[in-house]
Amino acid sequence: MSLLVSPDENLPEFLSGSFLPSPPEIMQKIRIATPDLDQISKIINTDMGLSASVLKTINSPFYGIKNKIVSIPQAVALLGLDSVMNIINAHLLLTVLKSDDYATDLDDFWQLSNDIAETCVVVANYLNFQATDDIYLLGLFHNAGVPMMLKQFPEYMAAIQEAYEQPEIRITDVENNEYNCNHAVIGYIIAKGWELPQELRTIIRDHHNIEHLTNGLSEENTANTMMVILKISEHISRTHQILGKHEIDHEWGNIKPSILDYLGYSEPDFDELEDFVYDTMGLVTT
Repeated sequence: MSLLVSPDENLPEFLSGSFLPSPPEIMQKIRIATPDLDQISKIINTDMGLSASVLKTINSPFYGIKNKIVSIPQAVALLGLDSVMNIINAHLLLTVLKSDDYATDLDDFWQLSNDIAETCVVVANYLNFQATDDIYLLGLFHNAGVPMMLKQFPEYMAAIQEAYEQPEIRITDVENNEYNCNHAVIGYIIAKGWELPQELRTIIRDHHNIEHLTNGLSEENTANTMMVILKISEHISRTHQILGKHEIDHEWGNIKPSILDYLGYSEPDFDELEDFVYDTMGLVTT
């Protein structure tokens, strides 16, 4: 079986047709209405659940907005359409994914996705990285391929747990060997279908690319900073324990030196960042 090396070629047959989640009707209406902010606000307000979720996210302590935002028009006016759309995208995707039936209980996975997204915002604020809505969307969206893999392969969770046990092999290579596909590539394809910015799509595709994470972070830019924030947040949120069911985060051990080098951090510097996140999130240190 040949390995999947590109998200745009050699795709398994199950990725054709209606397998992957499409944006719901409300997203299409918003795109048609763009850039009419008044009309967009009216469309969002027709879905009370979505409107409430967006306002709850924006007003969460993780965003650090001093004055409470009480309406979608106010949110669009203060934060801009792109920021609000990122949050809407995140919540709509989560709703679409959770509306399906899966062979395994994914409650822990959904909670983990939320924890990673919120941790991304906290880490971004600590590092004075301004694009908190982008990083929130990335944190919530980056593992969207996991439930899709599980939908196709009922034994997938056992495979992903095996992948997290491997100290030298990257997680997506274990998936490729087993299924000729992996959750990062599927996440990329979903992100493309939902018209996420190319920068976010690429990070989703490469978030287990050890070669990039160890050798490709030499240039300081937005994409690399977002990747670094995501990987820190995955580790702090204990993805290896919750998703991988493994006590040791082998991937983090492999990439941590390059992450610290990119930030210009020492071990004590990183410990301070971790303590800040734990305090802000109300987490218990291990």
